[in-house]
Amino acid sequence: MTNTSVEKVDVRDGGVSVQLSNGKTEEAEKVLVSIGRAVNSEDIGLASVGVKTGQRGEIVVHSNMQTNIDGIYAIGDVTGGIMLAHLASKEGIVAAENAMGGNASVNYHVIPAAIFTSPEISSVGLREKQAAEQGLKYEVGRFPFRALGKAHAMGEISGLFKIISEEGSDKILGAHIMGPHASDLIHEIAVAMEKGLTVKDIAHTIHAHPTLAEGIMEAAEDVHDRAIHCPKKQ
Repeated sequence: MTNTSVEKVDVRDGGVSVQLSNGKTEEAEKVLVSIGRAVNSEDIGLASVGVKTGQRGEIVVHSNMQTNIDGIYAIGDVTGGIMLAHLASKEGIVAAENAMGGNASVNYHVIPAAIFTSPEISSVGLREKQAAEQGLKYEVGRFPFRALGKAHAMGEISGLFKIISEEGSDKILGAHIMGPHASDLIHEIAVAMEKGLTVKDIAHTIHAHPTLAEGIMEAAEDVHDRAIHCPKKQ
């Protein structure tokens, strides 16, 4: 439920009752409260060695994960960036490599993310709103899960594939998937973005049938209005 806040929670025997701002009341066994995370960098000696921090206490690092002090690196949530475990793992690998004399860096433009709701939601790169705010000329391709035979065989037809590309260059700016196995499917697009492939590269790649991954191919085809299993844009 979007644009809705929790007004009151009553804990009762065997469950909870949640009153919402839209006037509805929801009953559940448990309530999960997610309020985000805060940087925990106080009292660990950063000031004494001169490591620079931001307004929220985040440790400021370069793309090689080194701080403003040579030989001191920081990774993960404490740097105040995208707080995802898989990104922290990559940052740790980059920091270790560079600490040993390497020259690695993190590509923050291609960070896949997933929300494990039902249906699942995943994304990588820019959202359409962000592309518009940056003044980019872009095109969008969409394809519904309900048009996939595999989705019908699974009994999960709700959802959508969406790919955003730069007009002219055909560069993939971002993608979003909402539907079954979205957290797995997003990685095909992440690899394509990491390696500089275009939307047409994905569209021209044969995808096995019947699979959910066909939706990525069809969404790529829809960017240029060439998907054959959904209505034409015009």
